[in-house]
Amino acid sequence: MHIYGLDFTSVPGRRKPITCAGAQLEGGRLSVETVERFNSFPEFEAFLHRPGPWRAGFDFPFGQPRRLLAEQRRGQEDWPTFVSWVAQRSGAAFAEWLTEYRRHRPYGDKQHRRETDRLASACSPMMLYGVPVAKMFHGGAPRLYAAGVSILPMCPRPDPRVAIEAYPKLVAARYAAGGKYKTDERRHQTTERKATRDRILDGLQAHVQEDFGFRLRLPRQIQASASEDPTGDTLDALLCSVQAAWSARCTMPPDGIPEGCDKFEGWIVDPQMLELKKGHSVAT
Repeated sequence: MHIYGLDFTSVPGRRKPITCAGAQLEGGRLSVETVERFNSFPEFEAFLHRPGPWRAGFDFPFGQPRRLLAEQRRGQEDWPTFVSWVAQRSGAAFAEWLTEYRRHRPYGDKQHRRETDRLASACSPMMLYGVPVAKMFHGGAPRLYAAGVSILPMCPRPDPRVAIEAYPKLVAARYAAGGKYKTDERRHQTTERKATRDRILDGLQAHVQEDFGFRLRLPRQIQASASEDPTGDTLDALLCSVQAAWSARCTMPPDGIPEGCDKFEGWIVDPQMLELKKGHSVAT
């Protein structure tokens, strides 16, 4: 099976492309083979139409919090209906919709998180600034839906092209020893961050079998590219491919997505998430 990991951006261009790591999953080994850069959404859309079977991990939120939908009094819509509504609005109009929602809400309750965000310690998918994941949702989710791929868990389809929501920070945190490893700001692109990227790469290769259940073949050239890229985009794409490969092999639960997960909000796919979900269920 072809496996892909994509580090996404809401405004792809030559300075900040969508980065895609390509690999082959055969038996118990993931062999990373390519790193591609998509400088525009048409290039990204062309990628989505590559023939399957493939499974790809995308580093952007597939859903929005159900509470947002409920408090906007849009009714109990399903994910395809909501994403179709989002697709009809420009990025600016969608951002204004979220901004207007927050405008009169009390401090500390202006944007919400999905269950999966809380478990992963991820930011709200409503966030427009800093890490503009709301803009990434607007740029990514409608395109996945329009491409006809199977989107788990919100829109499964009988298609050999399968998309799962990845979050490379979860993989990186296993091996980073608390260090920061990426930034787009040149003044913060330090040797310390490069050392952390190297620590992540070394830790991944040393422990991927026990942590994810398969062996990893990572060519030196691609490892060097992930090490030298100060933005972390190359490394993040690689880590997303690891999560996608784990999802493809996971049978309990299928695809690494727990039974009863909210199919409107979606789920970040990673083995740690199952443990966090189990612990949360026991605690509550």
